[in-house]
Amino acid sequence: MSKKNTITVYWAPVFEPELINEEDIKSFYLKPETLMYELAKDKSKDMGQNGHFFTCPASSNYFKNTHVFKSPVSINYFYDFTDEKNPIINSVLDKQPQLQLMRPPTLKNKPVLFLKMGFIFFSEETIDLTFTPPFLTEPKYTKFGTVISGSFDVSKWFRPYTLEVQMWKPKGNLVIEKNEPLFYLTTETNKSIDLIGFKLNDRLFKYMADCVSAPEWQGKNLPLSDRYEVFKKLKMDKLILSEIKNNLI
Repeated sequence: MSKKNTITVYWAPVFEPELINEEDIKSFYLKPETLMYELAKDKSKDMGQNGHFFTCPASSNYFKNTHVFKSPVSINYFYDFTDEKNPIINSVLDKQPQLQLMRPPTLKNKPVLFLKMGFIFFSEETIDLTFTPPFLTEPKYTKFGTVISGSFDVSKWFRPYTLEVQMWKPKGNLVIEKNEPLFYLTTETNKSIDLIGFKLNDRLFKYMADCVSAPEWQGKNLPLSDRYEVFKKLKMDKLILSEIKNNLI
């Protein structure tokens, strides 16, 4: 496919290696497949009179423009927030991403738990990426909670999609199996998306941290359009792109 019909999106995992088993670290860098590819594994050969959703342009285009990000590791935590003043989070497994409470519950009696594991994206071209729960796969961890959805232009902002999980109950376990779908990444474009991996070095981590802490030095509750403008004025897009291209996998 020609470059004119392709948008390159650079991506990298964000995690703390010391919390992960060595044999699992390489799993963080496995290139995600499209939802079309994942669903086609179980595709029925019987088309029937009316076909199936693979033959529907509206559905098939969505499947082709959606990538499935899977959990690189197994995760199992027990939590208990029935006493809001004394919340409990206990690890069931050794060597797994840290789980913590970052903010008070948005929904009554349903805590939001933050996994110190995420993914960061960047593109030279303007493109909004949308992150959603994995709703076209058999529920596993979504029995316990779901990742928070979001969308932003990754050519004008350099912050990770962090795994904040909205739990359904005030007490229970968060269990995520290795290789089960974590979230979908979707783009609304007629072009093909080429995901190219890079390593997040110290300089890129600093740029990322500046975006994450933007409310502290730019002011809270600013619309994304204002943050995008500051990002461009500081030429962070050019600095980040240059550094990424020097750290491709």
